[in-house]
Formats: sequence, structure tokens, C-alpha cells
Amino acid sequence: MIMYGSTVWYRDLVKINKKLIQIQRTPLTGITKTYRTVSNAALQVLAGCPPLDIKIAEEIEVLTRIKQVKRKQEIGGIISFDYELKIKPWQLIRIRWEFFEEQENGHLIFTDGSKIGDKVGCGIVLYYNKMEL
Repeated sequence: MIMYGSTVWYRDLVKINKKLIQIQRTPLTGITKTYRTVSNAALQVLAGCPPLDIKIAEEIEVLTRIKQVKRKQEIGGIISFDYELKIKPWQLIRIRWEFFEEQENGHLIFTDGSKIGDKVGCGIVLYYNKMEL
């Protein structure tokens, strides 16, 4: 619904892009069930949703190129354009935990840390020959 008519109203301005990110933040926080202190970029990657400003800019670029092709075809020339294939962060494949279980024998160490207020917590898991120690 937000992107409706974006080819008309969207301008690549900092103020508009910040407002789009602000609008997108609340649903993404609900989808990912994260704390409110998580960054916008992390929310977008965790939820698998691209930033709205990038999605709108991409849509406008594609529509502009399609219009150019139609104009050239009306004139009599044919233009073919290849859409650049780039890996976008929200389209990456996530690593499953089974990946680590297939590793060779030996030591595997996983760590995690967090801080809330003035308290700090950490965790560590050690695997040796595929057995959790």
C-alpha cells in the first residue's frame, strides 16, 4: 500500500527515505520479535524485507527502462537491456545449523554476548568430535 503510486510521489531525498524506514520499522519489529534497540538494517535483513526506498527506486528504474523500450519500438528500433543481477542482502540463503554438524572432527566453538543496561552476559558452546562439551 505504501508503494502505490510511488513512481509519481517518490523523490530520492533523505527526508523521504528516513520516513519510509520509520514506517517500515514497526511491522519489521513485530515480524522478527526483536528488541526495539535493533538497527533498521538488521531488521530488514532478519525479516527478509528490502528497504522501501531501494525497492521503490528499483521499481521506478525498471518502469523507466520499459517506457524507453516502448518508445524505441514505436520509432522502429529495438533495444534489449539486461537487468543487472546483484545479490541483495535480503535474498541471501541462510546457513542452517546442520551445516556445522557436518564439519570435520575436532574443536568447534560458538560464542554469543549481550549487554542490557549495566549487566553483561555471554554464552559459549564447545563441540569436540561432534559431541557437545
